[in-house]
Amino acid sequence: MEPQERRIDQRNHSYAKAFLPDHNAIGYIRDISTGGFRIEALGDPGIPEKVEVTAVFIPNEEMRFPPFTLRGRVEWRHENPPTTSLGIAVTRYVSPGSARLFRRFRKIWKRLAT
Repeated sequence: MEPQERRIDQRNHSYAKAFLPDHNAIGYIRDISTGGFRIEALGDPGIPEKVEVTAVFIPNEEMRFPPFTLRGRVEWRHENPPTTSLGIAVTRYVSPGSARLFRRFRKIWKRLAT
């Protein structure tokens, strides 16, 4: 007999972590679009809106591509303890190939999220 699903909330899938080295913060990528992404940071990293941050995307091993780095501006933040959501607009691709990797990640994200 199959165990009955008893979770009330759906679980969020995560296909990548994000590290914000300027603020020693880590979180999970929860959404991605052409011009930006949303990080669900663990705790409150204390990053105000309109601040530019460096973000290192660390894709899960199953995705089979390397970490990449970009810069972005925090457009909004929403605290819902124990995490803080940060909406970040991409301002610059930093590491070699990061623009291509970001587009590839977004394409995979769209396919997996549907």
